[in-house]
Amino acid sequence: MFPIISESGRVVGFGARRLFDDDNLEAKYINSPETKIYNKSKILYGLNFAKKRIKETGYALLVEGYMDLISLHQNGIENVIASSGTSLTTLQVKILSRYTKEIVIVYDADLAGQNAARRGIEIILENDINVSLIVLPRGEDPDSYIKSYGREKFEELLNKRESAINYIGENYEKEGKLTSPEGKTEFVREIIYLIARIKDPIKRDFYIKDIAERFVIYESIIRQELDKLLKLKSRGLTREPVQTQRESTFEDLTEEKNHVNVSNIELMLIRLLVDSDNETKEFLMDNLEIDFIADPDVVKITNYIFKNFEKPERISHVNLFNEFHDKRIRDIIGKALLDENYVMQDSKSKNHLIEAKFAIEQLKLTDLRKQIQDIENKIKSANEYSPETLELQKKHQILTKEKVAIEKAMREK
Repeated sequence: MFPIISESGRVVGFGARRLFDDDNLEAKYINSPETKIYNKSKILYGLNFAKKRIKETGYALLVEGYMDLISLHQNGIENVIASSGTSLTTLQVKILSRYTKEIVIVYDADLAGQNAARRGIEIILENDINVSLIVLPRGEDPDSYIKSYGREKFEELLNKRESAINYIGENYEKEGKLTSPEGKTEFVREIIYLIARIKDPIKRDFYIKDIAERFVIYESIIRQELDKLLKLKSRGLTREPVQTQRESTFEDLTEEKNHVNVSNIELMLIRLLVDSDNETKEFLMDNLEIDFIADPDVVKITNYIFKNFEKPERISHVNLFNEFHDKRIRDIIGKALLDENYVMQDSKSKNHLIEAKFAIEQLKLTDLRKQIQDIENKIKSANEYSPETLELQKKHQILTKEKVAIEKAMREK
């Protein structure tokens, strides 16, 4: 059993290790459920013991598991915390920023650890904290490594810790991707995606110069790509880097096409972004807000299309499908672009701009209805005479007026 202790030193929950491999439990570790005092997105395991040492050393070591942390502590490395059995959260990073401006990620060397490290890099950079990584030998985790090699060897790795750019670059090299123009392009785009998350423009500038020098790329090209991404980000639209897949045929697309639980309006949105005229696409670029889209996978598809708006070859039916390897996303693309009723219609005879305006209105209306319902639920559970309730009621009136106005305008068309 592992007591989970808050930043102030109070026990707020417990973690437990499964004793036997044949136990009828899916997870190796089981945590207490969330309560009013145990918020998993806020708690950092071991912070109550580590915060003083973090301030003294100037950085925090971030590990994944309880035993990783305990083993490092037992070997005299005390500026270490763990994310309490969950993925690193923005709230946890904000709490750490009170004590340090550098976080060193020390995750397992397996694929899951690498993926978790990449997600952690994004969140840390977004909060303007320096991030570096310790690369462990394959098959090792911090617990096993320090038990096998001791504190001195671990500190050698610590002194050789790598920047986020070097870490990601090494992973691309291991995968053999930096030997081709396509692989280098994919790498640079991922790095630019990370730089776009940094709020400090001076820090962004240093990263740009470093990439340009190390990978022999014109700074102007990097800045141009970064500017595009920052414009999208300012409107809530950002492209998540995706791994390329093998080429697929239209037979593949047809086989992948299943029924998916996505609204017809969101399917229409994908079709318009891919198959409509330039005027319609530009209208959607100017008027679509990402918060209008309810389905997170449709958000990912939309982000990718917007990022590649000026490269139509990258959003052709087959290429768009090949950019994603998540089955549900491929199902959505297949459903949107290969629906029998849609394929049999004469696309040229349709007024895409009218459809786009209708889609935006419907998406906005759906979003307003959801906001209104959420407010009504909050009012029901709030104190009738509290200032919070009054604010909620005012917001409810404003949103309701907006909803009624859109509904009236749609009826009059």
